[in-house]
Amino acid sequence: MRAFRCPCSPSSRSPPLSARASSRPPRWPAPPSPRPSSPPAPPRSAGGRHDFSSDGDYGGPDPTDANAPYVQRDGLTNPANVVAHRQLLLAFVRHCGVLAAAERVTGATRRTTTAPAGTLQAACFARLVGDRAVLAECRQRLTAVPLPSELATDGSFPQELARPQADGDSLFYLDVMTGLAAALSSKDDNLLPFALADGRSLVPGVAGLAPCVADQAAWLNHVRKPATATAAQADSPDPIKPAVMEWNDWPVRRPLLIFGALAGPPAGRATWLATWEN
Repeated sequence: MRAFRCPCSPSSRSPPLSARASSRPPRWPAPPSPRPSSPPAPPRSAGGRHDFSSDGDYGGPDPTDANAPYVQRDGLTNPANVVAHRQLLLAFVRHCGVLAAAERVTGATRRTTTAPAGTLQAACFARLVGDRAVLAECRQRLTAVPLPSELATDGSFPQELARPQADGDSLFYLDVMTGLAAALSSKDDNLLPFALADGRSLVPGVAGLAPCVADQAAWLNHVRKPATATAAQADSPDPIKPAVMEWNDWPVRRPLLIFGALAGPPAGRATWLATWEN
């Protein structure tokens, strides 16, 4: 009889993750391959491509009526079921877990621009259902975290301008930040012209990027990379390079133009709304 060693016995365990990490140079996992933000809408979904939809594991066509609702056959998976949306969420969970574990083990950090986007989603849902506690938390996150730590004096976000896709990331980030300010505003408290104690605000950022939305050449002629992670973009003589993937598909209607116009006079400008309309 062959000897059997329990896989959980101390002698058979692999070295702790921390020990294995310390024995090799810190290395981040390879990013996922580029893919569409969401797959096409399932044929049986009442929603669009951006509405989550996933067929049940054991649902399948009624053999007696092709137009009838799916019937359940426990234990029998229908290989034709549409589960692409579910797979995207599972992949998202895996990537988050890998990045969190890598940061914990190696001590290295990698900033992600999607955190404010998550806050924007939370703010929109909270506003829909009237959850004041969540709205207050989202407001605190906006005014206490990204604005003080990432916003430059000229309204730009140097960490985005320092990225390889500086134009696309800068536009996306300002779309999100102005959208978050709009979602958290009320008739008595407009956060769009909100300014920190030192005067920094989002409106100069809109003023800086609006000409680049109207004329892409302005990116290459006027926008510069920051000298440091917190410096204004004008502090550097180095121009940015056009985005690899999106450059030929621009310009498009950016939400930042609408939200900037909603800041109201004298901060907001009607010309921004006209640019969006045109």
